[in-house]
Amino acid sequence: MEVGGHATYVGYSLGARVVLHAALAHPELMQSCVLISGTPGIEDEKEREQRRTNDERLADRVINVGVRTFIDEWLTQPLFSTLTGEQSRRKERLSNTPEGLANSLRTSGTGTQENLWPRLVDISTRTLLVVGERDPKF
Repeated sequence: MEVGGHATYVGYSLGARVVLHAALAHPELMQSCVLISGTPGIEDEKEREQRRTNDERLADRVINVGVRTFIDEWLTQPLFSTLTGEQSRRKERLSNTPEGLANSLRTSGTGTQENLWPRLVDISTRTLLVVGERDPKF
């Protein structure tokens, strides 16, 4: 993992998981970190496997229906459904490719990434956790 130098790192969702991994791998480069709606992973192996299966199905779906349909479906989820057009960044999201989104689901989902719960005690970096009331999952 390439890290940009001594700084405060901020990540949302997948980005929060990346920052968490960086904080554990390179604490000397972390002034502090801000984790927004992220998770250290899925502890239960059966749940991890189910998540991998679900992400694989979702990856197949984006390949089959295309980016526009996939993004429109994604943005109807309760977590995102109240966002304005600008807040949803729909236009930017449409610049993705089906293959890129599918690969992200297959390689970077919480079912695929390492479970970091046991390693949280090793974090030496000042860390701020941010969650929202409409995001009960995190």
